[in-house]
Order: sequence, then structure tokens, then C-alpha cells
Amino acid sequence: MIVPFMGVRVYYDYASVLSYVAHRVMGQLADDLDLLEIDLVWRPIDLTRITGWRRGFAIPEPRRTQVLETAATLGFPARMPERWIDSRPASAVALALNSSAEETAWRTRIWRAVFEEGCDLADPGDVPRLAADIGIAAGDCTSPEALARVEAETRAAYDAHVNAVPTFMLGNWPFSGIQEADTMRAIFARWTRRLRDEQEH
Repeated sequence: MIVPFMGVRVYYDYASVLSYVAHRVMGQLADDLDLLEIDLVWRPIDLTRITGWRRGFAIPEPRRTQVLETAATLGFPARMPERWIDSRPASAVALALNSSAEETAWRTRIWRAVFEEGCDLADPGDVPRLAADIGIAAGDCTSPEALARVEAETRAAYDAHVNAVPTFMLGNWPFSGIQEADTMRAIFARWTRRLRDEQEH
């Protein structure tokens, strides 16, 4: 019996270096995911609402060193803002694009800006400018309605027991973190094999 394509939600925050690395690693696995019949559904959240961190807080140097070393070890050295950025306007744009091809391009553009170009999204014009770079409109991404959508997505993640980013929802199992491509490939292959075995029995 063939199981249709399975959707795996990936909860992330544009402020997170490891979310950026997950985006890059999973990009390497696009063909493998197709063979496994897995669709990644990327969903942005506001991690500050889960961890209690403050937007704009100075990231402690040990934490910066740790995540930057992890990024470099996985093959994606990154720059990192000194303070935790307010990712909500960028996330509001992503939710409005709703998993379209434009959303994929948006994810790529924002993370390149933040972790490769050193943009901290602090200027109110940053998000509209970056949207214009790829030919989309940011809309009113700071309106109460737009930010409420980000809040709702964050609540849904919290209810699913997400407490870090990135988190891959393998069914009801939240798998947090990112590993090298070969390890992620093995995790997804093992999960799909077990799921299909359960479907057949």
C-alpha cells in the first residue's frame, strides 16, 4: 500500500541561527524527501513567547559561540546579530504567503539577509525592502491582525509541545534540533518506514 505524501510541519523562528541552518540542510535533502514522499510545511513562530526571552535582549557570548560553532560544523558558517531580533513582521509575511513558492523564496531571502548579510531587521523599512527584492509585497506586516496570526501559530506550536526551534513534527512527535544531512535523511527514512509499516498492518 502506498501512503500519500506526508506533511511534516517545521516550526522555526527567523531570529534563530539553527533554524537558518535547518533551512540549508533540508534544502540539500529535497530529492531525498521527494523519494520518501514527504512535504515539509514550514511554519514561523515567535520563540520569545515560548522561552520567555525578550525581543532585543543581548545574546550571551557563550550561547553565540555555541550556535555559531554548530552552524560552521554543519557546513553553514553564519553571522549573528548581537541581539535577538523581532522576527514577527517577517513571519507575518511568511504566513500570508501560505507555503507557496513565494514563501520559500521569502524564507531564503530573510535568512540570507540576517545570517549572511548582517541585517537585524530593526529598521521598519527592512521587511518591505527585502520583500521588494524578490518581487512580493510585504503588506501591513506589523498590523495587529498580522501579528495576531503569528501569535496564533505560536500557540499552536506550544500546544504541540514545541519548546525550541527548529522542531520537526513527525506525526505527534516533536523532533527538535538539526543534524548533518546524512543523519536527517536517516531519521526521516526510519520514520516513514515505521509509519508505512503501521499503515500496512
